[in-house]
Amino acid sequence: MNSGSGTWIRSRAWLILTGFVSLISFVVQLLVLRPNLVDLYAFRQTQTAFTIREYMAGNWSIDTPLPTLGPPWTNPYEFPLFQGIAAVIGQALGLSADTAGRVTGLLMFIGTGILLAVLIQRWFGAKASLIALILFQVTPFAAQWASASLIEFAATAFVLGAILAVDSYSRNKSWPLVLVATGLLALGFTVKVTTAVAWALVFLVAAIGVTWRKSPTWRSVATGVAPLTIALGVGFAWTRYADSIKEQNPIGTYLTSHALSEWNLGTVSQRMGFDQWDRIFERLPSLGASLWIFILLLGIALWKMRLDLRLIALASVPLIAVLTFFNLYVVHSYYLSAIYPAYIAILSIGVAAISGLVSQRIASIFIAGALSMLLVLLAWISTEGRYLASLIGVEGKFPEISRAIAESTPTDAGVIVIGCDWDPTPLFYAERRGMTLPTWYRDGIPIDWIGTDLKYLSFCTEDFQVGEGNPRAFLPDGTLFSEVAPGIFIIGAPAPWFERTYEK
Repeated sequence: MNSGSGTWIRSRAWLILTGFVSLISFVVQLLVLRPNLVDLYAFRQTQTAFTIREYMAGNWSIDTPLPTLGPPWTNPYEFPLFQGIAAVIGQALGLSADTAGRVTGLLMFIGTGILLAVLIQRWFGAKASLIALILFQVTPFAAQWASASLIEFAATAFVLGAILAVDSYSRNKSWPLVLVATGLLALGFTVKVTTAVAWALVFLVAAIGVTWRKSPTWRSVATGVAPLTIALGVGFAWTRYADSIKEQNPIGTYLTSHALSEWNLGTVSQRMGFDQWDRIFERLPSLGASLWIFILLLGIALWKMRLDLRLIALASVPLIAVLTFFNLYVVHSYYLSAIYPAYIAILSIGVAAISGLVSQRIASIFIAGALSMLLVLLAWISTEGRYLASLIGVEGKFPEISRAIAESTPTDAGVIVIGCDWDPTPLFYAERRGMTLPTWYRDGIPIDWIGTDLKYLSFCTEDFQVGEGNPRAFLPDGTLFSEVAPGIFIIGAPAPWFERTYEK
């Protein structure tokens, strides 16, 4: 009875510490919340916030309203569940769309941390769990991306929730948990398929419950394979539906899953380039440790845990993610959010394993704390860590082009923005809908959009200033236009054939 009482006390203490750490992290992140989305990867953050704003305005649609590529003003990448949640939170709390996106992103980050702590506590003990929870909150990577208006940590939360649900089933055989796991995993695949793929092996290992000494049964294999197959099917169905919507737009065809396959996956030759790998490796210290420290701690953990398959599955998450979607991890640092929980898990389990070599409890706790602090210090003094630290408290500069567009166009005007790639930031802060085009785009703008859905055109420089350019190079032949402000033009329907001939 005393043993049971002690277990209950330790469990309660773990719950209190987990809640306290998570609450402190949430409050601190709120206190330093950035006021806008003009920071790293503003294009992706404002893209997410654009749909949040549309939902908050009552334009609810599963097709993901995103008025940045012209009619039909939709462009579904992922299933817009995150955006819907953010819109509800924004309306309930009276927040702007960008702040609602940040707050929702932060809630998903905190949720991911808690779910990770629960999973590690079950598999590797309370000490490793608390180390993971603390490290998860205090790295430079967390400082930058915890409150970003991004879907990344929503996907990790859904996938970790699915893993916990199927792990709970393997322990008590309650079939409703399999349904919960399937549903959460399906959300993971529809919200962010690249994240779900990376964690699929962990889900299978949790479902099967296999060890080196225990062979899986057909029932346990089915428990893992069936939900994963269903979730994959749901994710595939959503992708096909999203592609059908994108194909209704001449620009959207560039963004279908087929068109982006090489961009997402990368090429074999790209994987052979050391400079490409360096771009990924140099970012890893901001996650808590360099690649070499990660490998060292993984080796110690594997030795101490006797090659635990669950540990191997967690360690495979970064490998599967990067090898499968190589180019995405080369180009976008925020994609590391998908592997961040697994990366932190390995570091924490390794630290706990080293501290466990000391039998004296106080000394063991001291070693765990010292090693954890060392990891945090090394993360913050790394090149990437110093760079992210320099961004803390720095407010992004409000786009000049947004102010110019807002002052020069009516609120219902559709605006073509040329020169800032696909970036919706200028339109988002101008509070206009329209079309963003890179300078290389020459496939043409539908004539019937000119003067109806799209009434203005603006040139944009890479630093979001109003640029200079010739509208004639982008508009249908003979389109009427006149300059209403420096770099901003009002455009009308193409002139009759005799006017075009005279003009030439």
